[in-house]
Amino acid sequence: MKNILWKKIYLEVETFNINKKWAIEVCNEIEKYNEFLYIPLSFGLNIRIIPNANFEPLLEACKRANISHLIMSLESGSERVRKDILKRNYSKDNVIKTINLAKNMG
Repeated sequence: MKNILWKKIYLEVETFNINKKWAIEVCNEIEKYNEFLYIPLSFGLNIRIIPNANFEPLLEACKRANISHLIMSLESGSERVRKDILKRNYSKDNVIKTINLAKNMG
């Protein structure tokens, strides 16, 4: 039997960042866990765009936790569809700002 070494884990939690305090605590615990590993685990996760949210503290925690990729929910490319039909009240600017922040933070 071969030993399998997992290097990447994907956290499928679509509402991960709805409670930012909890999300940052999860990242802090992952960071602590990785300190004990010879090869730290890398993670990926979903985050949801929230209008006018300050994502910087969460993205900093994600980086420390070795979260290497993010999927940002964008239910539709049409602002009208997002707002009127899906009741997601974030703008194109909210999306661009969040993606640029994540990109600049690595």
